[in-house]
Amino acid sequence: METRIILATLCFTMSLASLARGIYLYKLEQEHSQSTSLFNASVMADTLTLMFFNGINSRNGIVLMWKPLLSAKTGDFCIERKDEDGNYVPIAHIRFNSAQTIYRFMDNNPQKSTSYRICQNDAIGRNFYSKPVLTSNC
Repeated sequence: METRIILATLCFTMSLASLARGIYLYKLEQEHSQSTSLFNASVMADTLTLMFFNGINSRNGIVLMWKPLLSAKTGDFCIERKDEDGNYVPIAHIRFNSAQTIYRFMDNNPQKSTSYRICQNDAIGRNFYSKPVLTSNC
């Protein structure tokens, strides 16, 4: 029982730290975007910017949680998992909901150690990818 409480507290603390990091990086990116050149802005355009993106090991699998920025694209989310060959393969689609602030997905069939990323497309078909998150299923 005490071990569960400690693990839950640790996961909660890590999520808060990730949220704080996301807010810091968002503010840093906002400051940086005011002084970027046109080339840098076009490179950043293909990146999905999230406030946070975490993968947490649970009893039933890996729980992925993320929060897009308020100015996020309006397309649906596609959860991708890296396979044994190093390619990202879609495993789920989550509908975008402008009223929803935090999204969750549970991978009930995770691999021992894997990487996940989120792809979101906009209204004209462009894809935006998050930075990958590495998880471990102990």
